[in-house]
Amino acid sequence: MLRRALTVLLAGCLAGAGALVGGADPARAGAEPATPLVVTGYALGSANDALIARNAPGLSTLTVAGVSITARGGSVSRPTADLRRLVATAHDEGLRAELLLSNYSNRLGGFDSEAVARMLADERKIARVAEAVAGHASDGGWDGVNVDLESMDADDA
Repeated sequence: MLRRALTVLLAGCLAGAGALVGGADPARAGAEPATPLVVTGYALGSANDALIARNAPGLSTLTVAGVSITARGGSVSRPTADLRRLVATAHDEGLRAELLLSNYSNRLGGFDSEAVARMLADERKIARVAEAVAGHASDGGWDGVNVDLESMDADDA
């Protein structure tokens, strides 16, 4: 049940993110040389633009630690002004920008395993979280979503 629930959450996030970028254009396949390395850099929402600009030449994607599952597991935090700034900065630097969904809790100072368990135990919560994340990604101009759920109980993995 829980493994299926996580699959549903990921599928919902991916479906929403897939709508953002669309499918690959088969006419362009092989038209451009492949990038030798695909490198993702991670940044906190408080990162400054100069840090991103300085590191952009070595990156292909910037993933910004952005929204967290709430303690009750049925929703996510809203993107801040800093996150909206960083998606624009990433794009200005020619980078793909991903919004990171996490179970990190500032209140706990660590990852909230209970929030993940509450979410995964209820398919309606999974759907609400997936819908909210996809909406934030679409509305904010993000190119995709990176899901980082940590410190989960073995039953939830």
